[in-house]
Amino acid sequence: MDGEDWLKFHLDADARVLINAYAPSGLLVMWLNDENVEIIDYDSGGGADAPLSIKSLLSPGTCYVNLEADGWPDNWDVVTSYSISLTVTDPGLDPYEPDGTWQQASEIIPGVAQEEHAISPATDIDWVTFPLSALSYIRFTFTPASGTYDMARMYFYDANLEKIGVETRGQFLMALDPGKYHALIEAYDKTQPVADYSLNLTLSAMDGYEPDNAWDAATTLTPNAWQRDHAIRPPRDVDWYKFHLNSGVRRL
Repeated sequence: MDGEDWLKFHLDADARVLINAYAPSGLLVMWLNDENVEIIDYDSGGGADAPLSIKSLLSPGTCYVNLEADGWPDNWDVVTSYSISLTVTDPGLDPYEPDGTWQQASEIIPGVAQEEHAISPATDIDWVTFPLSALSYIRFTFTPASGTYDMARMYFYDANLEKIGVETRGQFLMALDPGKYHALIEAYDKTQPVADYSLNLTLSAMDGYEPDNAWDAATTLTPNAWQRDHAIRPPRDVDWYKFHLNSGVRRL
C-alpha cells in the first residue's frame, strides 16, 4: 500500500452492505463514501492485526471505499498486504414495520431495547409510542449499529400530537407528566438509509418534591429541619423553595 487505496462499487437498488478488511501487519483505517465522496462511515479497528468492518444500508448509486495506512500522509504504518471483501444483501423490512404512522407505532418498553430497526428507503419514517403512569425523567436513545448518532433526527409528541422536542444527537432527556407519548425517527437528511439501529427508553423517578419548577410551586422550608432526597433531574431542572418569617425580615 502506497499510503492509501481507493475502490468503488455500484448498487442498482437499496441494499445492506458489509465491508470487511484485514491486514496481517500494520494499521489500517477504512472509510465508506457516497457518490459525492461524502463520508458515510469509517472504522479504524482496534490496533495491529485487528479486522475492520463497516455495515450500512445504502441507496442506489456508486460508493467509494478509501483505505489508508494509519498516520498517512505524515508518518504512516507499513502495510505490506491486506484483504478486503464486500457482501451485498437485500435490505428487507425491519420487524417493526409497518410503523410509518403514529397509529402504527410500536410500543417501546422501558429498559428493553428495540433492536434491528431500519430506515429504508431513506425517506422512511419509524414511529414508537410509550405510556407514563407517573411523572418521570426519561432518557430516550438512538444507537446505530455503525456510523454516528447524528444520522437520525427524532421528534417527540404528546398524546395530542403536539411537538414537545426535537433531537439530533442521539439522546433525548426530559421530565414528562403521566400520559401517552410518541416519537418519530427519520434519517437526518433523508438521502441515506440507516441500517440496524436500536432504541432504548430509560425512566427515572422524579424527586418527591416535584413539581417545584416555579416560584408558585415552591416547597416550604422548615427552620432547623433538613429536606433530604432532592434531585436536579433532568440537567435543566430547577427547584424552588419558600419560607415564612413571623417578624419583619432583616438582613444580618
